[in-house]
Amino acid sequence: MFHPLPEELRDIAGQPFPLYPCSNESWSIKPTAGRSSSRVMICSIPKAGTHLYARLLGLLGLVQSDVFFNKDYLGDFRFVDVERARFTHSENILWIPIEISSRFIQPGQFGYGHLPCDIGTRHCLADFKIVFLSREMRAAIVSQMRYVGDSDWCPPERAEITWRNEPDGPDKMLKYFDEIAPFIFNDRCHPVAPWADQENVLGLSYEQIIGDQGREVQLETIRRIVE
Repeated sequence: MFHPLPEELRDIAGQPFPLYPCSNESWSIKPTAGRSSSRVMICSIPKAGTHLYARLLGLLGLVQSDVFFNKDYLGDFRFVDVERARFTHSENILWIPIEISSRFIQPGQFGYGHLPCDIGTRHCLADFKIVFLSREMRAAIVSQMRYVGDSDWCPPERAEITWRNEPDGPDKMLKYFDEIAPFIFNDRCHPVAPWADQENVLGLSYEQIIGDQGREVQLETIRRIVE
């Protein structure tokens, strides 16, 4: 079957990013679709339960893309063992912008990422159902510092973090605030937060689903997702 990429997508030809042809002549990030007519994107601040909520959406019948979306690039973890994914982060980055990558999520599938709530991103996701995830910032920052220590993640244009393997504690946290926190706050939290004020965006928190606010809130959170 002759199924060429549209001209506007041919810039990604040759990149190691397999796609699956669909019967409507579009291309899909996964070979199967889920039990929904909607395309869904989780937009979250770091360490706000992104993968926890992704697991829940999967249990509810949507197909997880296993691709982490950012504005200018993506992380393709479809073919990486889950336990190894956090240690091979830099190896799975492809410079495919959201203007292109968002087209490969089909109805019944969902993606996730720390996507900014700017005009360009909102345009790309105009026909998506958006789930915005937040978390109490002190807990999110501690979790992110630990993630940095347990993975190979680095901010853009940085090759290594020398204190990565130091024991957790005040000294390590101070180094995190000196070197990493400005990027996290300015590039991964502040631009994402305005999703909370957008119409037709489902705003949820880590605390709601983890049970910190009680079982009734937990069940209500699941009900809101199902709806």
